[in-house]
Amino acid sequence: MTSVAQGSLTEEMTVSGNVAFENDGFPAEDSFRFGVSRTSNRLSVGNIDADLSRGEESTITGTVTNTGGNTLQDLELVFSPRNPELTVKQSSYAVGDLQQGEEARFEFPVELSDDAEPGPRIYSLQATYSNPSTGSKGSNSLSFSSTIAQSEGDFIVEAEGNVTAGSSTEYSIEVTNPSNSTYEDIDARIFTSDPVSADDDRAYIEELAPGESDELTFEVSASGEALEKNYPIRSDFRYDVGSDSKLSDTYRTGLEVTAPEESSSPLPLILLVVVVAGAAGFYLYRNGNPLEE
Repeated sequence: MTSVAQGSLTEEMTVSGNVAFENDGFPAEDSFRFGVSRTSNRLSVGNIDADLSRGEESTITGTVTNTGGNTLQDLELVFSPRNPELTVKQSSYAVGDLQQGEEARFEFPVELSDDAEPGPRIYSLQATYSNPSTGSKGSNSLSFSSTIAQSEGDFIVEAEGNVTAGSSTEYSIEVTNPSNSTYEDIDARIFTSDPVSADDDRAYIEELAPGESDELTFEVSASGEALEKNYPIRSDFRYDVGSDSKLSDTYRTGLEVTAPEESSSPLPLILLVVVVAGAAGFYLYRNGNPLEE
């Protein structure tokens, strides 16, 4: 029977020894050598889904696999990143027992701060477990990669509209939620400046699911002195994500002001009156004025 001390290296080792025996009644001895290797407790992680967006709550998920030669008991994963940009809502995940070659899923709810810089990240999990074959406890450090996406902003805002100087019109804004979170109680407001004004500058959306869009309509006017050009209209949104209330960035869209159409010239009508009057006068001249009789 051979044994290997806890904490020894996992590569192959050489064992040598001597054996004594009798050969045809005469004492003799010989030596031998053979290799042994220590079966390690190994874990690996895979199937990682850890794409994060700034200012949003999400969940990091993956699988852990027992790639060693022993059954592991009471396996627990702990995720405690030192980077303050990432908050872990529940830092430990109890996997339980994991047989040799067996795979188990794990997840960690997290929230990324608004000021996190986009780009790749490397995070580590700490795994602790018990080895029933030796009665000892062990641990592994497991690394995985993540990506912080370039933020698209709180909303995607698109608008189009035109108004004739001296009149009013309906101005429509399409609002899209580009995030992975649901937005609720969205209070939208637009801001204008002379010569453009808003007779109705607020609108409300009850809820926008991820990727969902809605259209808002406002009443805007342009004064008669407005020039024929594109004027800016600004908008922002106060909204709720979970228990957090947020104010979006300010978005700028445009309103095209056009000149009023010129009224029809009265000249043709005047010419018609002159022609009719002239014809009537000529008739009276040729036939005499009946009023003089």
